[in-house]
Amino acid sequence: MKTITTVCGKIKPEELGFTSMHEHLLCDFTEMMKCSIAPAARAGVEQIPASMLALNMANLYGLRSGMGSFSKDCTTLGDMEYMVGELKAFAAMGGKAIVDASPMAAKTGKDLKGLQELSEKSGVHVVTCTGLYVASTQPEEYKNMSEDDLVALFKRQMDEGMDDTKVKPGFMKCAINTVGDCMGVDESEIKAVRACARVAAETGCSIHIHNGYPMGMNECVPVAQMVLELGVRPEKLLMLHMDSLILRPHTDLEYISDINTVKTVDIELMRRLLDMGVNVGFDSWDMQVGGFPTNVDRLKALVELLKRGYGGQIVMGHDVYDKSRGVAYGYSGYTGFIRSALPTLRQLGFEKEIGLLTVENPAKILAY
Repeated sequence: MKTITTVCGKIKPEELGFTSMHEHLLCDFTEMMKCSIAPAARAGVEQIPASMLALNMANLYGLRSGMGSFSKDCTTLGDMEYMVGELKAFAAMGGKAIVDASPMAAKTGKDLKGLQELSEKSGVHVVTCTGLYVASTQPEEYKNMSEDDLVALFKRQMDEGMDDTKVKPGFMKCAINTVGDCMGVDESEIKAVRACARVAAETGCSIHIHNGYPMGMNECVPVAQMVLELGVRPEKLLMLHMDSLILRPHTDLEYISDINTVKTVDIELMRRLLDMGVNVGFDSWDMQVGGFPTNVDRLKALVELLKRGYGGQIVMGHDVYDKSRGVAYGYSGYTGFIRSALPTLRQLGFEKEIGLLTVENPAKILAY
């Protein structure tokens, strides 16, 4: 019988319940985020006065616009009381489970034992992962490992637990986000995708792949095809953050520089992936980073895909990774799409589809 591996042990798929499929719990992304941006941008971040990164009312707009990624005040690592409050706010609105998408082999400062405590204190199921993130955030010891060595490591973590704990990953997480020569993606990221896919194919667990600008049709589709060719079943592949790639043009600068350029929502990339049988994530609700689609853009794309019958292949989340977006600081935390998207979907007659997006699809993807 298939089960879902949570940080507190295995549960039946029907026990999972209403799920947010992409969040980050009890982690510190500040070093990882610095590594993931270009040296010139990194130098600019390092010159930001500490007063602008302090978590207070005066700074909330800037922090939510992306600066919170670099603020030690905004990290959730070590603040159990805060995180329990955020998960209880989610539970109060019907939430039963959260998927923690912070990979082990990245500079996340992830607290595995803390995830167990968080789940127990909040009453919310937590499913976490192993894997590798974008090239610039991969520690050298992992980047220098062969594909076979990565496979062996990830399989051992699946069987025995991670970092000398008994906390086992419930899925594999990797990323394509750095331009390179192989399918337009950096070779270290391709190696990580292949290793994660091989483990997913052997164990039956799911593989979740971060996708971000500048990746598009020429990168996402071939990578998805590669994963399927390695033996992963289509229903076990989740392409993340696809709702962040729906705007054409992609950047505000492209739009501003030409009066004839029209900003529009484009679902062709998602349709190509969905027609392969894989899943896509609408997992950036309430994101305020400049250049990202708005919730209205996301809803426009989501509604059209639901009309076309793709409801069984879509999941939802927020990608919350710092306190500036928390309920405790006047924002939506892990309740955003419950407040902003679901009422509109109900108004348009998609009650059945809401059950797919938030309950049935997550359980189908995570169970093995």
